[in-house]
Amino acid sequence: VGNYLPLAGGTMTGTAGVVFPDNFNLKIGTGSDLKIFHNATDSFIINEVGDLKITQGANDKDIVFESDNGSGGTTEYLRISGQYEQVYLRKDMQVSDGKKIMFGDSVQQSGDLQIYHDGSNSYIQNLIGWLNIPLTQNGVSIANADFSESIAKFLVNGAVELYYNGSKK
Repeated sequence: VGNYLPLAGGTMTGTAGVVFPDNFNLKIGTGSDLKIFHNATDSFIINEVGDLKITQGANDKDIVFESDNGSGGTTEYLRISGQYEQVYLRKDMQVSDGKKIMFGDSVQQSGDLQIYHDGSNSYIQNLIGWLNIPLTQNGVSIANADFSESIAKFLVNGAVELYYNGSKK
């Protein structure tokens, strides 16, 4: 007794949901091109044709990625804002050695500005135009790793200070 999927089509209704057993593949599309399944350990969404698009159709709403935070609850890691047209990274991001974060699109797939670490050294590489650092307050300070000693300071309105072993030279 209950609502069943009509054999001739139509809408299945009810509040109990649909339960598929582990390792059941939900296949969508004439060629079974989209697959959704759970293997008792992990869950998968596999698209085998074209792009996989996730669309938020609600006006001014977001797409939010959350995960267990290790304490039994969930926390937000990434938000794509429809209202502000911005992407918010809510946690640290780690990029593997030799992989770059690239900005700009005038040089296809290489970006105009690259930031990366090769396993030994770190780089900020500007490929087009000037690398500008606008100063709106005091200036720019370059310090040692724990910020206990200045190495150089570039101050607003022209002053440049260089330091050796913590002393201005």
